[in-house]
Amino acid sequence: MDGTLIKIDAPTENEADFVDRHGKHSINCMAVCGPDMQFYAIDAHWPGSTHDSRVLRNSKLFSDFENRRSPLPAGIILGDSAYPLRSWLLTPVIRPAETEAENIAQQRYRRSHKSTRRVIECAFGILKEKFPCLYHLHVNPVFAARIFKCCVELCNFIRADQQDMERLNQFLEHEETDEDLPEPDVFQDDQAGRQSAEVRLREIIQHFM
Repeated sequence: MDGTLIKIDAPTENEADFVDRHGKHSINCMAVCGPDMQFYAIDAHWPGSTHDSRVLRNSKLFSDFENRRSPLPAGIILGDSAYPLRSWLLTPVIRPAETEAENIAQQRYRRSHKSTRRVIECAFGILKEKFPCLYHLHVNPVFAARIFKCCVELCNFIRADQQDMERLNQFLEHEETDEDLPEPDVFQDDQAGRQSAEVRLREIIQHFM
């Protein structure tokens, strides 16, 4: 899971809401993809200034997973530090290790988390290569959201061919930088949800020990 900013022309209504962290006008588009870079879910109707965490919390995806309506009950989504830790959404943010063995396991977990999550970044890159219009849409926010959704659906329809897999490998050769990552959301999780997420996270980390 990740969000991507799609630049647009300055809208005539609520212009300030669409100014993102880079000072450009955009819409914030959230997406979830699988290991084959097929997009499973998208949400594209939020202004560029909206935090990734807020986009998620107000999505149908969040509601479905929180209410145990997931199509994959045992499935886990990976997100960056902008998202909240949930039992079904794992982030790289974890508590300090108490032992050396736990510290090593956490390092392995973070490396695996980072390399796996980068698939969504590659999916966004390939999507924009296929549809260069997404680098800047000269339309209002409503039409921009519709165009983004259409491009995602067409990308899924085309499916990943051998050339796409070569592009994926090229993307993976480059190290990820954190300079463009949004800050973590200040929203405080409910205690029960946080505890459930911590338990799930510890179970996952056990596999790296």
